[in-house]
Amino acid sequence: MLIENVTFVSDRKQHSVYVNSEGIVECIDCRRKDGSIIDARGRLLIPPFINSHSHLGYAMTLGYGRKNETGTLLDAVQILREDVLPKITEEDLRSRMERIERDLFLS
Repeated sequence: MLIENVTFVSDRKQHSVYVNSEGIVECIDCRRKDGSIIDARGRLLIPPFINSHSHLGYAMTLGYGRKNETGTLLDAVQILREDVLPKITEEDLRSRMERIERDLFLS
């Protein structure tokens, strides 16, 4: 998908942005057209209003502990302390970090 006439907050100029089928911005001002074309009509493109972060030490530990039936933070912390932390070894942590690096940063 090509989004044309997008104004960047960084330079206040209009650009085109190509987003591939996986939702990843592949190039800027490359004029690639292999799908739909959207005219942003000068609308501003800004960073998201979220703090997207990960607790990498605990990433990919789903299944290490019991399910949080209540959904409360208190129970989550208790499950983390009782079920998850005892299962995390240096080798396990290193292995998960390598998977995360491959999946998030090198794909």
